[in-house]
Amino acid sequence: MLAARRGSIFHGWIITAYGAVALMLAGPYVFGIFLRPMTEELGWSRGDFALANTVSVFMGGVIGFFVGPIVDGRRGRWLIAGGAVVAGLSLAALAFVDAMWQFWLLRGVIFMIGSAGISPLVVNSTISKWFVRRRGTAIAIASMGLSSGAIVVAPGIAWVVEHWGWRSGWVVQGALIIAVLAIPAVFIIRRQPEDIGLHPDGDTNADLARLAATATHSTRRTAASEVSWTRAEAMRTSQLWTLVIVFGLSGISSNAIFLHLIPFLQDVGFSAAVAVGIVGFQNGVALVTKPGWGVLMDRYDPRHMIALGWASKLLPLCLMPLVGSHYGLWAMLPLNVLYGIGAGAQQSGQEVIWAYCFGRRHIGAVRSVALPITTILFAGGVWFAGAAWDATGSYTLPFILFAVFCAIAMVGIMLIRPPVRPAPVEATPAATTS
Repeated sequence: MLAARRGSIFHGWIITAYGAVALMLAGPYVFGIFLRPMTEELGWSRGDFALANTVSVFMGGVIGFFVGPIVDGRRGRWLIAGGAVVAGLSLAALAFVDAMWQFWLLRGVIFMIGSAGISPLVVNSTISKWFVRRRGTAIAIASMGLSSGAIVVAPGIAWVVEHWGWRSGWVVQGALIIAVLAIPAVFIIRRQPEDIGLHPDGDTNADLARLAATATHSTRRTAASEVSWTRAEAMRTSQLWTLVIVFGLSGISSNAIFLHLIPFLQDVGFSAAVAVGIVGFQNGVALVTKPGWGVLMDRYDPRHMIALGWASKLLPLCLMPLVGSHYGLWAMLPLNVLYGIGAGAQQSGQEVIWAYCFGRRHIGAVRSVALPITTILFAGGVWFAGAAWDATGSYTLPFILFAVFCAIAMVGIMLIRPPVRPAPVEATPAATTS
């Protein structure tokens, strides 16, 4: 059993670091690197290629609905370790595909079955159980792994693809996932701090007593004060379904950008190396801003912070198709700064807000309710962007439509209030007869 020692690192931060590495290695940014070399060599359309990601996202939503309750139980570490093995092997097997159905099966189905165990749902639901007051900061740090994937992993895989071919690229990514994530999960992951005699946030009993006596806006949310809702209870609230809609709409653009930004940049005249560099720059901005967003969400209303981040994404979505083709690199970079700032807020905030509304005890089960619906929207956005390019040779229409969806989500998130349990109905004493 892990022991708590004064002066030692709170185990929640070790789990957070593991989560960051998992999201870095299994993140979506690498997928776009394979689009052009595979479609050109195998004669596939971009819409067909993107459909593999559509199938993958859809499968993630279905699987996630059942994975969520497992995260709330005591088998989470085996879920993560086994998922890493399956995900890594399926990626390595992509080196041998020569037909579209093989690609859809391996990348769209089998990979998603494995990656469900190392997905943001599992990572962030686990972290949410270990933190309350510092939840925003912890999740922001873990979500830095997504951005780091574009900065560290994507350029490395792009180099492998350029020099050794796309088949070698899949093998390298799969091997990294197995080697770095599978075995460490067994020793690092634990369900919640109470299981090993700790309190959330690393607080001692003295810390909890002090916080109870000196509660302020930034310390008001503690493990004792947080109200947890079961999945069934949460599904009866309007807040859950509003969150499903707003994050579904906002995520349509994010997931499509993950896949299509690199080929879009190449289409408007940038080389593959420069395109990867721009994406890495954008994610570098998201990376360095995420800790700040996390602190802000711990101190202020996370709904307002998320809305502010989404506002930062609107202008880039509207202008990138125009700027990329007419004004070049120096006009594209400021837009990617804005988009990176907004992405940093979204990737951190969308996980914080679920626990903010529904507590931490059943967060895996509650959070997973959204996945079947939001993933259909995500998958549709990715496919629509690819199909629009096949039909028009341009990404302008999907980019503008994504901006509209983002604006709607920004308004919707501001209207949400944490649910309040209805007061119990007191029974009326039965009348007595004399």
